[in-house]
Amino acid sequence: MKWPLIFNEMIHVGNTSSQVCILTLWTKKENVIAKVDAKNYAVMGQLYSKDEGLSALVRNCLANKNIRHLIVTGADLNGSGQAVVDFFKNGVDKNNKILGESKGWIDKEIPKKAIDDLRKNVQMHDWRDVKDFSLFNEKIKTFKKLQQYGKPERFPRAKVKTPITFPSEQQGFVIHEDTLGKAWLRILQDIMRFGTIKPSEQHAQQRELLCYTTVIHQDDLKAWEEYFPFSKKEADAYYQQLITKTKIEGVAYTYGERLRNHQGIDQIKELVEKLKISKHTRRAIAFTWDVKTDHNNTEAPCLDVIQAVVQNDSLFLTAYFRSQDMYNAWLMNAYALRKLQFALAEQTKLKVGSLAMISNSAHIYENDGDHALDVLDATKIYLKRIGDPRGDFVITIEGHIKVTHLSPEGKRIDECYGDTAFELYQKLVLEGRVSELSHAFYLGTELLKAEICKKKNMPYVQDKILEF
Repeated sequence: MKWPLIFNEMIHVGNTSSQVCILTLWTKKENVIAKVDAKNYAVMGQLYSKDEGLSALVRNCLANKNIRHLIVTGADLNGSGQAVVDFFKNGVDKNNKILGESKGWIDKEIPKKAIDDLRKNVQMHDWRDVKDFSLFNEKIKTFKKLQQYGKPERFPRAKVKTPITFPSEQQGFVIHEDTLGKAWLRILQDIMRFGTIKPSEQHAQQRELLCYTTVIHQDDLKAWEEYFPFSKKEADAYYQQLITKTKIEGVAYTYGERLRNHQGIDQIKELVEKLKISKHTRRAIAFTWDVKTDHNNTEAPCLDVIQAVVQNDSLFLTAYFRSQDMYNAWLMNAYALRKLQFALAEQTKLKVGSLAMISNSAHIYENDGDHALDVLDATKIYLKRIGDPRGDFVITIEGHIKVTHLSPEGKRIDECYGDTAFELYQKLVLEGRVSELSHAFYLGTELLKAEICKKKNMPYVQDKILEF
């Protein structure tokens, strides 16, 4: 039987008759290998994960019951080392959850009897505080030689469980798209994948992301997607509710009432006048929230603030929503705001910039979840391949790897040199040179290709597949 069973390509093998296994956690194992004689240990490897990695450790140990000593050392950056310590000291509960504060898990396919057998027969040595790894050589010599404690055991691999909600940053998603339609698909995908499931004041479950920001760059509202859940006629009718103060019977208020007649002030008109007086103003702002009226109002406005700012003779519009139904309301809100932006730009004789919508509680209600998934199943989300607003890059080999930074218009604006992909991608990331994930992934592959070609003295051509 080949051993180690799992991650064997990442584990350094020393003396296979040794009974010692060394975990270096987040410290590079090469740093420890350089100080510890290979005859003093069977295997040495790093441990990053409290779940996948620790389960692999347990499986490898149970598959070789000659391992009787486990040394835990190195930098414990995420608690994986503490999880090992807790595992050996406290064991697991009936669900294979490690007891203690580390919150790790062992694969349920490994029975508790085998886990307890391992804990009973393998001695764990917590040497995380030992910084001089060369001391291990003498320490290991004090370990007693023990008998193998049983026959090797192997267990089925754990099946991947797709979570109901994927891990994420929860707050502060930002997407940039050309059109409302493309943005809406991204919104639906993000909330249905990453949204936290929680109750709402409407007594319905919801999926929610916080402070979700959408930026629309080019939509002129002429195109209409077949997957939109309303007609253009309905969207235009809603726009009138945003820009006129006409009261609708049976409706507590409209945004238009608040924007056009808020305590007697036509805020849209005032906003335009401020921009005409000074296009550099930061006071071209309108509010719908009335503290006196809305403090305890169960029907308080969701759209609270609109602000126009001018840069390079273009009018940029930002809207803040305290709460926004991203399936039923976002598209309609976005259409009306974009149309308002065009109207404001026309009245102030400015070009149209981008529209930013900040949805502090960006949610989809449970009863709309299936509808959102149906839209996603029927519609393809396109991967952005070109068009990073921060520019493009030309990669060549001129003694070193040379990266030429071009503006979006194709003008050279900077150059940098390096010998490895790691060195160059670090520089590009730290200086914030890339805004699109797809662009970053692309650059990573091209930089690695360039590094390979440089090392092997092969010709490198950007965007061309390597041929060995």
